[in-house]
Amino acid sequence: WAEAERVYDEAISRLPETAAVPEAMYWRAVSRYKRTNDHVPLQEVAKQLDGKDTIWASKASVRLP
Repeated sequence: WAEAERVYDEAISRLPETAAVPEAMYWRAVSRYKRTNDHVPLQEVAKQLDGKDTIWASKASVRLP
């Protein structure tokens, strides 16, 4: 999971203006959750993606209060 998290971090930093960023943000949070069993990254990504018109914002929204 650590390697997946690193790859998603790299994708986000190398391609910041692409449509792939919300997906990478979502999967980075999932990878971090799987690695640590801490749900906070899932809540954080839900907040970061809130209001964005993407499937990834929709998927993450289940973690919003």
